[in-house]
Amino acid sequence: GDAYASIMLGNIYFTSAKFDPDSKEPEKMKSKYQQLLSRALDFYRKVLMKEPNNVYAANGAATVLAQSGRLYEAKKMLADLREAAGEELPDVWINLAHIHLVQKEYLPAIRLYQATLDKFYSGHDVMLLQCISRAQFAAAIAQGKSRGTDVDLEMLKKCKRSLLKAMHLAPRDWSLQFNMALVLKTWASSVMTGARDSHLEWLKPEALRFEPPPFSKQDLEQVKNDLIVMRRLAMLLGSIQQEREFPKEKRKEAVNMDKWGKTASDVLPQYIQAVEDMREAYEEARGDIKKEEEALVLEAEKKKQELRAAEEEKQRAMWERARVLEGQKDTIVQAPDFLKP
Repeated sequence: GDAYASIMLGNIYFTSAKFDPDSKEPEKMKSKYQQLLSRALDFYRKVLMKEPNNVYAANGAATVLAQSGRLYEAKKMLADLREAAGEELPDVWINLAHIHLVQKEYLPAIRLYQATLDKFYSGHDVMLLQCISRAQFAAAIAQGKSRGTDVDLEMLKKCKRSLLKAMHLAPRDWSLQFNMALVLKTWASSVMTGARDSHLEWLKPEALRFEPPPFSKQDLEQVKNDLIVMRRLAMLLGSIQQEREFPKEKRKEAVNMDKWGKTASDVLPQYIQAVEDMREAYEEARGDIKKEEEALVLEAEKKKQELRAAEEEKQRAMWERARVLEGQKDTIVQAPDFLKP
């Protein structure tokens, strides 16, 4: 009873700890925030002193440590807790994944979120699907930058799939629809930027056109469809008037997304034509290469035939000499001076 009550009090203090750096008195608010976290930690530790194996108290203490910025301690505690009693509490897995995400360890975070979703929720949990999509989006941006591009499109595809699953489970969750619009905008922007940059490279006289273009007409057609969906979502979100349903700042962002989508849709035909020009140039270059390859094959075959003919001529000459010598053998043997000293 005492342990349960202490854990509940710790949870209350923890959930009451809010900090807004943009508040009118940030220092005062920060001080109160830290006090509430400290009180929550006291209650969790009180339980752990009597019950060291209490999973709920340990998870609460680790969460407070993480919230206080003591990520290394929190991460170690949660990792140990997951090994010892992780089967009992999915929150341990989730909080550990949260720390991976904060530390920009995106792939471990994704794997742990996904494992939690599959193990405890049979693949159906909106909050976890949101967490997965958030980590996938961050990973797409980070991996893209490491490779010198705007975004990793394959990871962004996975992010899109995660959001689609979440939207299927919660069709009226406006934050999910906003995130989907953002993903579609990011996708369209990245493909269009990549197509533009590739086309500029191909326009250079010294450009080698022997590799296929990185984007096809089908990729741009997909962008066209994505922009239609993105604009529909953005217009819907921008029309929501109730602040409690969808924040005003997000509505403004949605309106700007719609404007961006309209501009992108207007210029998209030029991008489609650009990738078609690249494809035609590539096919032409490939045609020239093919002709050169065929000419080399013909030349090699001609040389092969010449060598074969020369070898055959050599063999014929040898057989002819042998025949002549064979025909002269009797005459030589029967000669009066054959083998005489």
